Amino acid sequence: MKPDPSLLFELMHQFKATPETTWMVGDGDADILVARNAGVRSIGVSWGVHSAASLKGLGADVIVESFQELLELFD
Repeated sequence: MKPDPSLLFELMHQFKATPETTWMVGDGDADILVARNAGVRSIGVSWGVHSAASLKGLGADVIVESFQELLELFD
């Protein structure tokens, strides 16, 4: 399965996280696809490699436009 979610699975195991409690944050297509392949939710950040539209098109669950907006998701 590409991109391979094995590193994310390893981190989830290390932190005793479940797919229901895990969010993958990223600015690239591989980040969003890893999240999808791991069965976790994803947050696309629009200030990186790919545009917000591209990340949403790949299936990002949420798109944020700033770091502050990202932090507010977890308040």
